[in-house]
Amino acid sequence: MKALVAIGVFAVFLLLGYSTWTMATMNTKIDTIVRIQQEHAMPSQLQTTWVDHNGLNHTVTTYRNTGENATDFAARHKQEVDALLALYPK
Repeated sequence: MKALVAIGVFAVFLLLGYSTWTMATMNTKIDTIVRIQQEHAMPSQLQTTWVDHNGLNHTVTTYRNTGENATDFAARHKQEVDALLALYPK
C-alpha cells in the first residue's frame, strides 16, 4: 500500500513538473507573439486624402520601409503630407 501511495505522489509531482515546464514554454511563445505584434502594430502604409481650395482631391500614400520603426515612418509620412499641403492647401 505504501508503495502505491509513493508511486501516486511521485506521479503527481511528475505531472506538476511537466505542467510547469509546458506553461513556461507557452509563456515564452506568447511573449514572442506579443513582441512581434508590438513591432508591427503600425500598418505598412499610411494614406492621407484632402480636398484643396480648388475642389481637387489629393492623396498621399507612404509605404513603410523594411525595418523602419513606427515613429520614423509616421514622421516621414507627415513630412510628405506637409510638403504637398504647402503646394495644394485645403
